[in-house]
Amino acid sequence: MKETKMIEVYDDLFEESFVKDIHNKFISPSFPWYLSPVTVPVSDYEKFQITEKDSFDVPFFWHLFQEMSKDAYSAYLTIPLNILDLFCIATNRKITNILRLRANLTYPAQKEMITPKHTDFPFPHYVFIYYVNDSDGNTIFYEGDNIIKEVEPKAGRLAVFDGSIIHAVRTHTSNNMRMVINLCVEMQ
Repeated sequence: MKETKMIEVYDDLFEESFVKDIHNKFISPSFPWYLSPVTVPVSDYEKFQITEKDSFDVPFFWHLFQEMSKDAYSAYLTIPLNILDLFCIATNRKITNILRLRANLTYPAQKEMITPKHTDFPFPHYVFIYYVNDSDGNTIFYEGDNIIKEVEPKAGRLAVFDGSIIHAVRTHTSNNMRMVINLCVEMQ
């Protein structure tokens, strides 16, 4: 029997005030966002196991909180750390290493397409996607070429999954922006 890799979705882990506070910080004019022309550089396709070199990619804004357990890059580091802490308390799990904590913001595309399929790192890890706002633009999970699950962005929703699962995003078309926090960690 084939083992199913972990994909968990939590909808009631965070208080409404916590969810609103993160959203308000992200839309504040003082929150620093940085522009990237693509979500995954073509030079990283092999490194991150991207399976479709002709996939549609989009520019996006990002904010790096921390990477590879180094010192904080951001004055807003408490945001992702609080998400991880609340998850660990609720599930009795332990984060053993932070690989990358980053926020992503995209604006609507003209039409729905799928961004490059990828993994975030080429070694064992877990990915947390915290959805900052309601939006279209589902996160898609694959086994080979088959879609095994889709998660719709909903403010306060948390998707946690085995980082070896290939995933992508449907571009969103109906909302002003799609904001997520992408947390890559090692976990017990």
